[in-house]
Amino acid sequence: MADYTNLVCPVCKEKFAVEDDIVVCPICGTPHHRACWAKEGKCANTAWHKENKTYNIEEERSRIDEEQSKSDAEREEKKTVVCPRCAAHNDSQAIFCNRCGAPISQGFCRREGEPHFSQGHFYGSMPFGAPFAAQHENEQIDGVEAWKLTSVVKENKMRFLLFFKTLSSRKSKTSFNFGAFLFGPFYFLYRKMYGLGIAVMALMLALNIPSIIVSLTNEYLSKIAGTTVTYGLSLSKDSITILMYATYICSLLLTATRFVCGLYSNWLYFKKCKKIAASIDKTANSREEFVEAANKKGGVNRAVIITLGVLYMISVWTVLFMTGSPGILG
Repeated sequence: MADYTNLVCPVCKEKFAVEDDIVVCPICGTPHHRACWAKEGKCANTAWHKENKTYNIEEERSRIDEEQSKSDAEREEKKTVVCPRCAAHNDSQAIFCNRCGAPISQGFCRREGEPHFSQGHFYGSMPFGAPFAAQHENEQIDGVEAWKLTSVVKENKMRFLLFFKTLSSRKSKTSFNFGAFLFGPFYFLYRKMYGLGIAVMALMLALNIPSIIVSLTNEYLSKIAGTTVTYGLSLSKDSITILMYATYICSLLLTATRFVCGLYSNWLYFKKCKKIAASIDKTANSREEFVEAANKKGGVNRAVIITLGVLYMISVWTVLFMTGSPGILG
């Protein structure tokens, strides 16, 4: 009797086992499970009967082996990606290399057999001294999957994921962010942290009040105009001296505020991202719904920065025009 083990039933597409009850078509020789034959009531390869084609066991085994080899190769190709920095093999779902920590997703990786990038090049940004970030998109970072956090961040997600992992692993609240240090409230507004951005902006404006008052005094305006002017604020020398000291103190406080923004912005943003992810989790029924909602609530707001930039330039030029033209005000 022929051995049909591991060949495939043409009806259910399941492989034959040694103990299976097999029925063979008397015309073409195609094997079937007895239950499948009874269900169909005929041979699955009836079309072969008119062509006088018969079932060949060896050809069928070769075909199955070839399909299995292709399937295994495709599965292995999808499973493995190569780090562009150190050439280590990683799971296709990995976000960072398990050997060197370099980003290997979002275009940073290459498939098996593709040309290798130059050794020694690092394609991405990593905080100095930070531990490796998530090795897999489902890795938990402070109780939240990495892919959920990156969906909320959206822009520059690799860099922030490294920051988040650093803060979580060290149980720390500080990691320096130059963007928040340099741009302060504008950075927070850009990252849709509107409440914090408005609060920091109000604080910085308040700390600038002494210097604004000094710049509007007759003494200061006279120095700019190169002649004596009387259209500004008329203050005594003692008052101006007090304002100058206040300006100095406020400038120190402004610098301190910038450092605080730079040190704590990543932690505050991490808290915001976790909060957004938790709120979306309550309503999202699928990963696609989560990502769509996260991209809307997270990401960045370029419009607010452009608008504030235009308003800032208008206000600066207005002040320069008014203070530089004594005749306008009399």
